[in-house]
Amino acid sequence: MNMSIAMATYNGSRYLFEQLESLAIQDLLPCELVVCDDGSSDDTVALLHEFQNVSPFPVHIYQNANRLGYVDNFLKAASLCHGDYISFCDQDDVWRATKLKRLAGQFRRNGAVLGIHQAMVVHNDLSPTDARFPVIGKTVVVPAQRLGDGPLKSFPLGFALTAHRSVIARIIPRLSDYPERFKFYFGHEMPIYLTARAMGPVVYLNETLTLYRRHEQNVTSGKGVQQQSSWAGLQNNSQDYLGFATHAESRAAFLEWMAGDDRDPVADYFRLNAKVSSRLARFMTSRAAYYEIMGTATRVRALYRMVLQGAYQSRLTGGLGLKSLGKDLYSVFR
Repeated sequence: MNMSIAMATYNGSRYLFEQLESLAIQDLLPCELVVCDDGSSDDTVALLHEFQNVSPFPVHIYQNANRLGYVDNFLKAASLCHGDYISFCDQDDVWRATKLKRLAGQFRRNGAVLGIHQAMVVHNDLSPTDARFPVIGKTVVVPAQRLGDGPLKSFPLGFALTAHRSVIARIIPRLSDYPERFKFYFGHEMPIYLTARAMGPVVYLNETLTLYRRHEQNVTSGKGVQQQSSWAGLQNNSQDYLGFATHAESRAAFLEWMAGDDRDPVADYFRLNAKVSSRLARFMTSRAAYYEIMGTATRVRALYRMVLQGAYQSRLTGGLGLKSLGKDLYSVFR
């Protein structure tokens, strides 16, 4: 089994050397490292060439004539890889030496088309925090086209993804005209994640295989790193639920765009998920209105109407879930 690494770089010389070192000492060496640089003006490209000269595996360096942005740059790097599986690599993290070997072992055992693992969130000097992201309670393999996000509370960032090349081949033509409004919300990760879930099994690996460095120059915000506690959820208000509704609406529109005019199981899965997201958006909007209501009797009537409409059915069907019902009941009497 051949494992490629796809890396996107841009002015990353400050931390790049540590990341490259961690790739060179992998227990299972990759068949190649493909790097696409997006017009760096620092020493990034020079460091890459230095590493190319001493690397224990082939290193292919491409310099973009025009800036692509990190989403298209990652997708370009992935499209140039030749391995059976493609692991996405940020320029400023550090990999555990066991990463590729552990993932390869999982792929051999269960034939998954996507592997997702945990990372330890660290400071810029690699000192640890208490956070893990994404949070995966136990290692589990989820069959293809299962609704829901498996054990995840939010979709994973690119550093946690290793995808079969068939997944990348499926999405590259579709993303050749990737709308900017979707790039902003969903990056390169969501198309890979959702397409893989439609195409084959996905393994969620409860192992910390990357040090995810958070610093002032990160390209992504990392807003999902801090998982919301149950207590924090009790504090959500009308504006929070409107925000959740907007995100669900955006996800539905994105899924419809991903499906396009295709007529195959993958596109059908996208359309089904779009309906689930649209339903969730509708119920989140109703929930936002519920939290604007003053008066116990009026709020009870509104809650009763939401129950009759099926608002608290399973999240897998686009409902809010029974925990949300408990929270909303609690809000009536507090």
